[in-house]
Amino acid sequence: METDNDILYRLTQGDSDAFEAIFWKYNGRVYNFILSTLYDKTLAQDLTQNVFLSVWEHRATIDTSKNFSSYI
Repeated sequence: METDNDILYRLTQGDSDAFEAIFWKYNGRVYNFILSTLYDKTLAQDLTQNVFLSVWEHRATIDTSKNFSSYI
């Protein structure tokens, strides 16, 4: 079974399947955190998309030796 670090390494190499795997694993957590802070579903959806857009844009700088959930 592939670990988060393996997936993150692939993500840093530009692998869109790795991005999709990370998105589906962490999307709910990010959304729920933002929603619990702002209490606005539409804004929480928009900001969640922005978080993952930023992850994609900065994928080359992700430290794959660290826990991704703390990175988010």
